[in-house]
Amino acid sequence: MVERILQLIEREIRGIHEAAYLLGFFALLSQVLALVRDRLLASLFGAGETLDIYYAAFRIPDLIFVGVASFVSAFVLIPFFANYAASSKEEAKAFLDTIFTIFFVAISAISAACAVFAPQLLSLFFPTLSASSLAEEFVLISRILLLQPVLLGLSGLLSTVTQAHRKFILYAISPILYNVGILAGIIFFYPSMGLSGIALGVVSGALLHLGIQLPSIVSSGFLPRLRLALPLTEAMKVFALSLPRTAGLFAGQLSFFVLVALAVGTQSLVQPAGGSALHHRGLLFGRGIPHAGTALCKRRAFRLFRTSGHGGAPHYFLVSADHGAFYRLASAGGARHLWHGSVRLE
Repeated sequence: MVERILQLIEREIRGIHEAAYLLGFFALLSQVLALVRDRLLASLFGAGETLDIYYAAFRIPDLIFVGVASFVSAFVLIPFFANYAASSKEEAKAFLDTIFTIFFVAISAISAACAVFAPQLLSLFFPTLSASSLAEEFVLISRILLLQPVLLGLSGLLSTVTQAHRKFILYAISPILYNVGILAGIIFFYPSMGLSGIALGVVSGALLHLGIQLPSIVSSGFLPRLRLALPLTEAMKVFALSLPRTAGLFAGQLSFFVLVALAVGTQSLVQPAGGSALHHRGLLFGRGIPHAGTALCKRRAFRLFRTSGHGGAPHYFLVSADHGAFYRLASAGGARHLWHGSVRLE
């Protein structure tokens, strides 16, 4: 039974529309789980300092994830990887190893530095919360959550291989497992460990997000390792192509960071739980929009390869980018209405 389930998850999806329908369905399922997650948090804590601390602790890790991991997004890496794979498996593996090495060293160093200076950073950006009775726990969960961008970034990098091999179910199920991990933290870890338990649930979800792909990656022979197997000029092409998308995402995340910092910093003057309310409003109006940008990013990558004479990037990825973005945007729109009526802070 377990073997049959694994075979189903790891099977290749050949049809373009089938892949798009699957991505849309699993995106909707992930949104529903995220709705359950936020509903549990809202009912468990209500509008107050505890929930503000939980959401504020995500701000630095999320900023790191967007600012670093977006440079090695699968949406940009797939055409490069496919082009190298068309020449030889060794070249594709060398390309993956080079990107993995640069990314892992960069994001690990930044996350480690932020963990060391977490008390100072949190006091600078969130002075009100850092002066609260939960200040020590605020620092602790922020440090735990700094593992999240590393794990999710690695998972996103490995999804290049997963999607290139058309294992779209495996790719689409990862966000669901991420939310399952968070729900486990809320239900099972929080009663005995407090907010740290929920943070460990987030890290567990990120591990599941990464781990579900590892067996397939290992069997394919594309598990990356630390080495610079190609000249840095090759990696710079990837980073140059990723820069506009990364800059846009980082600007959006940075603006949200500033708004949350202002909300929790002035909550005594405005209203309690300003950060929590702002977070939920951001979920309500911000979901789904990046998927349209994802399709545009894929299109730009394929145009680059077509005009430069490369033939290794298969056309079905381009079509699935448009279809997948459409269905995921539609599912996000439905989830928005669910959020509006179901998640309330009191």
